[in-house]
Amino acid sequence: GEQRYGSLGNSATLGLMLLRGQFKEFCQELLGNPQLIRDANWQAAAIAYQRGDLESALQLLPLRMQEERRLLRLLQAGGSCRKAVLALPRKLLRLYLSACQSHLFDRLLEQRLPDLGQLRDGDIAYKHANGACFLVQDSASEQPRADCFEISPTAPLYGFKVMQAEGATAAQEQLVLDEMGLSLDSWKLGGGLAMPGERRPLRVPLLQP
Repeated sequence: GEQRYGSLGNSATLGLMLLRGQFKEFCQELLGNPQLIRDANWQAAAIAYQRGDLESALQLLPLRMQEERRLLRLLQAGGSCRKAVLALPRKLLRLYLSACQSHLFDRLLEQRLPDLGQLRDGDIAYKHANGACFLVQDSASEQPRADCFEISPTAPLYGFKVMQAEGATAAQEQLVLDEMGLSLDSWKLGGGLAMPGERRPLRVPLLQP
């Protein structure tokens, strides 16, 4: 697929719009920004969609763009943007939500560079031996375990049940949500789209085969 626009990337942007309930904006993003589309037929379809000519948009849209065509058919039949979006395959919508999760995780990881092995009080640490997570209450006493790569600090793949950090780490994780206009409850989506979330380590050991 063609990269369209937005610092999030297209899939993550769609996931964010889904979490915010911005279904009209989701439809617009899925059909694309005409100024950034190189395919002539797709560009013409996007222009037609922007002026509300759904019939022309459907006729012009390349046949390979099956999900976009499905969306247009539902809108043409009088369905709301919400109904049309939620009629898309669950697997596809969950892919967009996962892309948004990954983008937010990457933002938190970048904020901890270059010291990805440095623990803080309030971190949730990951045990590399078994994948268990625990709250770091005394980072100084736990740091030797991180230094030998037994444990590592984590960041969330956000979701409504994700284990929450404390202190400065919690504030940092909340700020990213606030900047996106989200809360953990944003992931309590119906229709098989709810995302519980999980913690992921900020680093992983590279082992010789």
